[in-house]
Amino acid sequence: MFFEFFDSPLAWPTFLAAINIYFIYYFTQVVKRPRLICASGPFENFLVANVRTISEKYWPTFWCLGGGAQTLVANTIRQWTVPKVNYRKEILKLKDGGELGLHWLEDGCVENSPCLIIIPGFIGESQTEYMRSLVKTANKAGLRVVSYNYRGLGGVALKTARLYTLNCYEDLSEVIRHVHGKLPNGCKLGCAAVSLGTLMLGAYLADEKEEANKYLTAAMMISPPCDLKLGMQSMERPYFNRFFNYAIMWEVIRKFGSYDILKKSNIDLDLILTSNTISDFIDKMLVKSSLFPSLDVCYADAKLHNKFENISTPLLCICGADDIFQPADALPLAEVSKSSFVAMVLTEHGGHIGFLEGWWPFRGVQYLERVFVEYFTKTLFDKDGSFQKIKEQLGVFN
Repeated sequence: MFFEFFDSPLAWPTFLAAINIYFIYYFTQVVKRPRLICASGPFENFLVANVRTISEKYWPTFWCLGGGAQTLVANTIRQWTVPKVNYRKEILKLKDGGELGLHWLEDGCVENSPCLIIIPGFIGESQTEYMRSLVKTANKAGLRVVSYNYRGLGGVALKTARLYTLNCYEDLSEVIRHVHGKLPNGCKLGCAAVSLGTLMLGAYLADEKEEANKYLTAAMMISPPCDLKLGMQSMERPYFNRFFNYAIMWEVIRKFGSYDILKKSNIDLDLILTSNTISDFIDKMLVKSSLFPSLDVCYADAKLHNKFENISTPLLCICGADDIFQPADALPLAEVSKSSFVAMVLTEHGGHIGFLEGWWPFRGVQYLERVFVEYFTKTLFDKDGSFQKIKEQLGVFN
């Protein structure tokens, strides 16, 4: 029947007309400049002047529109095209007896090269495809990079029954102090977080403002699930979202099944291993283990909306309005627009950690990596001192 259609005298004119209509739609409705949400002031002026990509039109890959497609294809392309990273591995012993892996990449760096800590998303680690892409992009720009691995991941055995708990930032605080202490005097330090890792970074920046300002020059969030409750509801919608949810949980169950130490704790591992969705896992891991009285309390505690107003470290967020993990109506646009320290780049397309661009996104850095590296090279190298002046105007010193 398909070939019979093209035997019709109207087939090719109809086909070409459809293509023309699609590209008219693409050029008029899809290709747009992102929105920059931020209070008017020094930080906004700095971003407009120095992070040039956010002032340009974003050209999403025309054959890969939609949050689901961007998410899946970006994941696949990075998996295929970004090689494994040859890290220098360090095991950090934490004050409660736990351990986590810090993986360093310092190729081509000099003594005073700035440093960037990158925190992965849920069950991510240093060799996860988006981490490899971000790490390599940052290092190629001259930054020394530290890839943060959660307890029990990144090749480090789980030594305690304590695991990733959304916005619990004690481990991150230890890591930041440790990394800062290992850097030569005068080296600037930044921190970026991806997806669910942004909840931990957000809580740290809001609750430990003085410490964050002392050690961190700038921070960034990539595809933050600002309202986890609405994000989980979105992830359970049919069909792609639910499939992606199940795929993540399959990997979670595979990893958690190897944590024998949990069998000796008050955590019901057998119950956790029956989880079917991320929200189900959060309920069984955090609520049923009595860390939170209810799932709603857990979600409210992790919510970023009321944290942005307490952050005083310059922070850039990048979000896609079609993010399957965080629908646009869940984003705290009003809260961000009132902050002098927080800015959000919001694209109409891009998905979750996607942001592919161009007709053939298999070569070169993509939109996400361009914004990421421009922001951190301008803030951490700061060759002309313009960012330091911005921080002084904002009343931030470190």
